[in-house]
Amino acid sequence: MRTGAERVLHSFDGRAGGGNPTSGLVYAGGALYGTTSLGGTFNRNCTDTEQRVGCGVIFKIDPKSGAETVLYRFSGTDGADPTAGLIYESGVFYGTTFSGGTTGNGTVFSFVP
Repeated sequence: MRTGAERVLHSFDGRAGGGNPTSGLVYAGGALYGTTSLGGTFNRNCTDTEQRVGCGVIFKIDPKSGAETVLYRFSGTDGADPTAGLIYESGVFYGTTFSGGTTGNGTVFSFVP
């Protein structure tokens, strides 16, 4: 890639593959990791009356090919709308969700890919 050129690596589908990535990426083990605040699992926990929005996903992107792998789909009871960035430490990702969980007020989660 030449200097100063922009290249789209991946476009989210807004459905099972996630949509609305609102936080930064983490580079670990040769891949890019992040979250989307929408998409993933569509259920009564993460749907409004206007549209099916989903609870959000944790994803991995291959920076060479742009291929996405969805690693986890939030269900609402385990959190929803992850809008803060991930932290990576010793093979574990940590993050927060804005809503969902047992109280509906968000969660702190860990995830091992």
